[in-house]
Amino acid sequence: METLEQSNHLQDLNKYRCYGDKAALCVEESFTQKGFPTILLQIAPRLSRTANADWYQAVNIQLTKHELPLFAGLLLGYLPACEFKRQQKGIQIKRQKNSLYFHASQSCSYALPVHPGDAFHLSTLTLSQLEKSAFEVDRTLMLASLRASMHLFNIGT
Repeated sequence: METLEQSNHLQDLNKYRCYGDKAALCVEESFTQKGFPTILLQIAPRLSRTANADWYQAVNIQLTKHELPLFAGLLLGYLPACEFKRQQKGIQIKRQKNSLYFHASQSCSYALPVHPGDAFHLSTLTLSQLEKSAFEVDRTLMLASLRASMHLFNIGT
């Protein structure tokens, strides 16, 4: 089950949620303290398939301006995996056959697969934030720049 919550209010931000058997993922538009457009990743536990996610127990990581292109690169298939760490917590994402695998750890560990249809929506939301920060270049140039910068991570592998 997934939901797309698109805002019509300036103070509300767009978000997309995906639900697995034991965890849920929320990817939400966010802005750094300096106003840089980015993404907030949240992974929360679920007690069962029918239970709501416990967002109070979520692992929350706001991506930095340097991490946002890495996340976009992973979603577009330019990177096989990426990891975002903070003190005492982290989120790992890996490309697998037919899904992206999100794993969060803090005091506990939560994980869920994200299927291609959901990955599409995560990509569009992430690219819209990346585009806001792309110094007014057109989308084609932004994607070419993203692909070229992701190639730096694949050199020597």
